[in-house]
Amino acid sequence: MIIKLFLKFFLVISMICSAKAGEFYLIDHGIHTGIIMEKRFIDQVFPELKSVIKSEYYEFSYGEEPFFREKEHNFLGMFKALFLPSNSLVRVVPINTHPMELTNLKYGVAQMSLDDDLLLKMASEIKKSFKNFILIEHQKDKERYFFEGTHSYHLLNNCNDWTANVVEKGKFETSILAKFQASKLFQEIIKNSKNFKINEVGKEKYLKYLR
Repeated sequence: MIIKLFLKFFLVISMICSAKAGEFYLIDHGIHTGIIMEKRFIDQVFPELKSVIKSEYYEFSYGEEPFFREKEHNFLGMFKALFLPSNSLVRVVPINTHPMELTNLKYGVAQMSLDDDLLLKMASEIKKSFKNFILIEHQKDKERYFFEGTHSYHLLNNCNDWTANVVEKGKFETSILAKFQASKLFQEIIKNSKNFKINEVGKEKYLKYLR
């Protein structure tokens, strides 16, 4: 009896220890957020992406057509994007350096550790955002790819709402209010993370949430 209990205990411990953990990264762009995933997770659920974009990491974010592709933004364009339902886009940016070492940022990047199975669920949720994998534009000057997205883009289905839906697959809870403000969403995900790191750019902005 004791031997059986010992074997069961050993089996449970072995399963816990063998569970793999990886990372994902949340990036704050000021007015919207994005998610950076490692290549190995994207390749497993979305292998067709690497035929178009080869990278060690991929940054994904969600936006409105045509506002998201424009290089100059104004208030009128932002108003239309939020209040007049239109087609959506998924932006993919290849990143070939470690996300925590990105230096051309005005806002923060946070690294969160998560079990591989949850990261794969997040990657699967990202894949669902692509409509038939149709490439709309490749902006070579900034190395950004825009794909046709699913669903209409509007106030109640905005970029931060999209980010919240993806991280919820990783068991991160977010409030309704956070879906309307990038900084609040960033803060809530940090607070709900058991193990995170934040880059130097973001530490000053989010210092009170690190205590």
